[in-house]
Amino acid sequence: MTFGIHPIFLIAGVTLVGAVMCIVFAFQASQWLKRGIFIVIALVLFAPTGLILASLKPELVDARYRTYKRLYREIQVAMTRTEVMALISSHYPPGGKRLPQRSLLIRRKSWVCS
Repeated sequence: MTFGIHPIFLIAGVTLVGAVMCIVFAFQASQWLKRGIFIVIALVLFAPTGLILASLKPELVDARYRTYKRLYREIQVAMTRTEVMALISSHYPPGGKRLPQRSLLIRRKSWVCS
């Protein structure tokens, strides 16, 4: 089996190189119109790279992912249910703007019932 570069990463890399080249050409251009055209082309070429980055690292643009990852980083191996539930309550306070995930709520109710 061979592992090559996925085409989407290849497209993102090529457009990133093209965008950087357009920025360099924009700095070297003597007329404002040419500079503007190169900057617009660079912004268009940065879009695929930004989309790939946002899809690979959603926590850069969405606070829900950051909160979720922070919660799971703080959970230790030997923690009890009470400690985990307190940790969930600290990350997702009852009156806060973010609700805990549905799976955490289901588990919390099943823990209370058992």
